[in-house]
Amino acid sequence: MTRKTMMLCALLALGAVAVLATGCGEKAEAEMTVCEGCSAEYAKADTKIVGGKALCPACAEKMAAQPAEEMLVCTACGMKMAASEMTMVDGKPYCSHCEAPAAAVDAAKDAAAATKDAAEKVGEAAAGH
Repeated sequence: MTRKTMMLCALLALGAVAVLATGCGEKAEAEMTVCEGCSAEYAKADTKIVGGKALCPACAEKMAAQPAEEMLVCTACGMKMAASEMTMVDGKPYCSHCEAPAAAVDAAKDAAAATKDAAEKVGEAAAGH
């Protein structure tokens, strides 16, 4: 299933829940909310959740029309995620769960290289005197 198809299904399901939640009884005054995309005020019942953001119908439509984000595979665990959710460590993509261990390994490599360089300088200084 493509991302656009999944988003459309989610929007349809959200609409169905909104219809079921209002029921057939007397309608309450429309609650208003603010769009996380454009900051416009709109009826809360018209909220569309896209990419984890509560959007007005116009912003949701714009987001759905945008091309899907590039997906990357985590070097450590193989999880496929959006590129914006990955962190590059030593030129390789890592998910948030694997990022810290990868960064620690990268830092340890840097520290080892610095120690080696320092040891070589001490050895050169000792040989020169």
